[in-house]
Amino acid sequence: MNKKIFILIGLFACLFLITSCENKKDDSNDKLEDVLDDVKNPFKTATAYGIVYEDYVGFVTVTKANDVVVHIDIDEAFMPIVWAQETKKDVLTDVVTYEDGTVLKTNKDYRYAKYISIGDKVFTGVPYTNDELQNVTSTKQLIKYSSKDIKDLHEYLKEEKNAKWYIEQLKMGKAFVCDKDGKKSAVTDLNPQGSFFKSSSLYWTTGDTGWAKNIQYFSNGVVGTNLKGEITMEDGFVKIGDVVTSATFSGYKDYYALTKKAYESIK
Repeated sequence: MNKKIFILIGLFACLFLITSCENKKDDSNDKLEDVLDDVKNPFKTATAYGIVYEDYVGFVTVTKANDVVVHIDIDEAFMPIVWAQETKKDVLTDVVTYEDGTVLKTNKDYRYAKYISIGDKVFTGVPYTNDELQNVTSTKQLIKYSSKDIKDLHEYLKEEKNAKWYIEQLKMGKAFVCDKDGKKSAVTDLNPQGSFFKSSSLYWTTGDTGWAKNIQYFSNGVVGTNLKGEITMEDGFVKIGDVVTSATFSGYKDYYALTKKAYESIK
């Protein structure tokens, strides 16, 4: 059995896992079977990085053959506003809080680490001013983390190469709460989501409308297409081309934009 056949079997298995999940609307795309039956071009893969849902750093890996998507992986990382947050009050020595309740009152009493390390950079957190918050394209970022050469981490991560750097550091475990000199803190009562990444976190894990389910439904609608179709909402569900999926999440356009960026970067 040659290498190509092994790859085809693996891709069929991945497709089965996606389409076998319980959902009401997702239809497997007949195009995919046609592509896998007659693969003339090699499988190629690329990943795109960027801010999604305003508050997270997303990354999408696309594999295509004959210009059709045959596999897609989606995940996203939390910002320090999550992984540098106390889960047990008063465990941090160096903290920063957002005390002005005029913006995002539900978050005003949360305590965040004043110092964090990412890669070889040490960041210091200070509260955004209300004026600054008017220009921050996010919904939850209350603390501005700055290093010697990065004025605002959230703004910095809007550029793809910087978002890639951030994801790489988190994957290597090179992100943690520290003191002003960069020494790692021994405090463990941090990060209410329990992970750097949504796929392994406590984030929206239950029900048919949870984050993981939405990602499955969305991915199923993308696999087998060439991303030429329009993406819209129809009766509260994400519609990709002619396929109405079971996905209901509001950030679908961000995921689709990253998917297209990864797809189009494959030459």
